[in-house]
Amino acid sequence: MNICILLGGESSERRVSLVSGLAVGTTCRELGHTVWFLDPATGDEERSHDLPPAEQPFLDLVERWEQRTPDPGLIPESLARVRAAKPDCVLILLHGGAGEGGTVQALLDLWRIPYSGSGHVASAVAMDKVVTKRILERLEIPVAAELLWTAPLHGPCTPPSADEIAGLGGYPIVAKPIAGGSTLGVTIVRDPSMWAEAWRNAQGEIDPDRGLLLEQFIPGQELTVGLLDGQPLPVVEIRPGEGFYDYRSKYTAGASQYIVPAEIPTAVAERMQVWAARACTAIGVRDVARVDFRLAPDGRIACLEVNTIPGMTPTSLVPKAAKAIGIDFKDVVSRLIARAAARGRPAA
Repeated sequence: MNICILLGGESSERRVSLVSGLAVGTTCRELGHTVWFLDPATGDEERSHDLPPAEQPFLDLVERWEQRTPDPGLIPESLARVRAAKPDCVLILLHGGAGEGGTVQALLDLWRIPYSGSGHVASAVAMDKVVTKRILERLEIPVAAELLWTAPLHGPCTPPSADEIAGLGGYPIVAKPIAGGSTLGVTIVRDPSMWAEAWRNAQGEIDPDRGLLLEQFIPGQELTVGLLDGQPLPVVEIRPGEGFYDYRSKYTAGASQYIVPAEIPTAVAERMQVWAARACTAIGVRDVARVDFRLAPDGRIACLEVNTIPGMTPTSLVPKAAKAIGIDFKDVVSRLIARAAARGRPAA
């Protein structure tokens, strides 16, 4: 098939998206498909038949494209080229921003272009951590206590009040963007002196109307449940070498350990898998997803978020979990292609 891969994008997760797109595109080519790489935020494109078979040209492509300055205004124009080209399907590997938040999906839906992953409504809902938490609560899935911190975007930082901090259980408190991923802009606030630092760390990720999301810090284990075609995969436990599971811990080789299946009681793992599937069904997530949790030493569980475009390299969390039950990376990619292409075929 002729497959268009959207990668890069305008969000702060741009490099991660380029790597995911490279991995998936290389695998598509190994499966015999023609691949068209397109970065909608720069207009850069490359077709696999123009590249030598070795992997290095693909790596060069990532390094070259990473240097380009993205422009969100180019996205509609770039996607119009996809509409004109009429590929058999589009695989969306755009982490964060317009690519994971539903804007790209909405345009493709209007033009009836088949693509992988969740539709525009589910994408927008899952991207918003506050809206997602309201849905989780209705499903009786436990979440951490939270409030919105709406300090001024410009001028001195105004910390939350003592009563607000007490309502979250006291320090430490997690300050994070309402939308976004890869733990970018997240700070663990351990004492009152850190509020200005937390606000600075989140610059570029702050919602202009709602500010940042503050959550009760749940100590303990970092766990995640991947889903493929609606079926939950084994729970993965993440053990960062130091600190919390931040951007460096995620994307620096050897900075974290991953245990599959997680070393937790079977009943707890099964409960998380049920909750993950239930959350994705309620939101309307499809094809592939990842749902993140924290498990405290006293047994408390908190669901943190639902990711509709998780990292997609052979060493990413969802492929790791799939491999643990005999589903290799080529099979994961084949499933994404099949689901996306099926949406372009007329109903029988």
